[in-house]
Amino acid sequence: MKALSADSFLARSLARLTVAVCRHPRWFFWPQAVLFVVCVVYALPRPYGHLDFDMNRDNLVGPDQKYHQNYLRLQKEFPQQDDVVVVVEGDNIEKNRQFVERIAAKMQTETNLFRDVFYQQSLAMMGSKALLYASETNLVEMKTMLHAAQPFIQQFTQTTNLVSFFEQINTAFRTAPREANADTESLIQALPR
Repeated sequence: MKALSADSFLARSLARLTVAVCRHPRWFFWPQAVLFVVCVVYALPRPYGHLDFDMNRDNLVGPDQKYHQNYLRLQKEFPQQDDVVVVVEGDNIEKNRQFVERIAAKMQTETNLFRDVFYQQSLAMMGSKALLYASETNLVEMKTMLHAAQPFIQQFTQTTNLVSFFEQINTAFRTAPREANADTESLIQALPR
């Protein structure tokens, strides 16, 4: 019984509201229009309204959050960070290597998501920062080898292009005595290292 009375009360209320809207439409339209205009004026940017547009993502998190302060310091120190590092752990090193190569190959094809994919442990892949990752013994070996090869390398510093470089190498091979050519060949073999 109570459910019927509640339903009938709701039906009677809706009927009265419908009659009022039909008899006096201005009473319902104009207050809504005024409320709409007030909301639009309130939402205008600062000089006219009360809201500000803040497009800074850092303001979404409270400035007193420690993790966010750490993140901001990291961004300040390394502005081009946005790196993703993947660490692979497992008992079988060969399976780990194969997995890393497969996932790196998939990531390299996604050029719109990943700019540079670095996954090999070769110094050549690291570009101009390769010597930062070389061990101290390798650096000492490189220094002694470059010091020993300095006279050989010094004679090619005057070349300005690839053609003159090869002409100078051919001239050096043709004019050098036989035992000097053996030393030159060993130095050329050492250059890639």
